[in-house]
Amino acid sequence: MTEQSESQDKIGVLLVEDSPTQIVLMQAVLEGNRHLELMAVSKDGDDALAYLRQTGKHAQAQRPDLVLLDINLPTISGIEVLEQMKADAGLKDIPVVMLTASTDDQDMAQSYAGGAATFINKPPKPEDLEELLQKLGSQWSNLRMPNSD
Repeated sequence: MTEQSESQDKIGVLLVEDSPTQIVLMQAVLEGNRHLELMAVSKDGDDALAYLRQTGKHAQAQRPDLVLLDINLPTISGIEVLEQMKADAGLKDIPVVMLTASTDDQDMAQSYAGGAATFINKPPKPEDLEELLQKLGSQWSNLRMPNSD
């Protein structure tokens, strides 16, 4: 497989995260991911929705294949971003993975009720995050691109 076709086969990810430390970590981890490719980072809920709706400075943004969404965000919470996405006919089919430090059962319940594909707690160690995202990317890749053998 050529490098170009490998890149085209990758799942484009919008990361919605407000922590600068988490952003740097996620960028580093996703850089080496075989299946996931970071397309953009939004640091708050308003920016994430603008990116997804391709408005304002994001008018030329590419549509992501997957959104990794934190719950605790400035301006609009991750739960509200999720709910607005799932209420929007043009966005509702984009899968959303809640990737959060929250261990609150209510946050988990609201995420699933709002249409999240899954709810994952951020692991404390970078190597665990790397492993988690490799598994997530592999599973998502298999769901999205079945083997043609």
